[in-house]
Amino acid sequence: MIKRTLILSSLLTVSFFTDANLLSAQSQQRSSWQPFFQRIVSRTPVPRKRGGGRGDWEVISPGIWRKQLWTLQPSLIWRTSKQLPDRVEILQAGSRTPLWSRTIQSGGTLSIAVKLEPSKTYLVRFLKRNADLQKDEIVTAWEFQTLSIVQRQKVTADLDRINKKLKPLDQLQRRIEVFAKHELWSDAFQEIERSSLSPTERQTAIDQLLTQLKALESSQRRS
Repeated sequence: MIKRTLILSSLLTVSFFTDANLLSAQSQQRSSWQPFFQRIVSRTPVPRKRGGGRGDWEVISPGIWRKQLWTLQPSLIWRTSKQLPDRVEILQAGSRTPLWSRTIQSGGTLSIAVKLEPSKTYLVRFLKRNADLQKDEIVTAWEFQTLSIVQRQKVTADLDRINKKLKPLDQLQRRIEVFAKHELWSDAFQEIERSSLSPTERQTAIDQLLTQLKALESSQRRS
């Protein structure tokens, strides 16, 4: 009986320290994002935020914190707690036919399953069903642009110069720094979202970058 008690006590102790160490490591990794984002955001101008949502939902990317976009296969990234529009559409500017249309459900990310073209302007719009009128109404919409081939090559060249021997987290931060250097904040969010970080860590990193951008935007508005 005493032997069993000792074994159980040892297992509980090991489990406690393992869980504590894991939580400590996760906490340290989360806190490491804040000084990183403070540094890269403070040295780059932040444009005024345009549109992006109403009430309980807020779109982060694409085309909110930076109209230009490097990636040709972005995701829709948003933050919400309650109310959502019913559908989102991507159209090429000047066209009435959506290139892509999806129903929005809970969550914070939706892959845009269409490859965009360089040097094009696109319209992203959100629609809500009006039950009384039996039709969809546009809630909000804005344009974003993909970089030209020449512009994309400059960014790609900077990304290719990142040391591939770095640890995944270090590589991710270097890639985010490249996008920050070119003022491509939409792409910085995209890079975090498609990274190998855990869902919780991705959300933490995105939220902390968003916090820094909003803080700098607010200070720029006051100055």
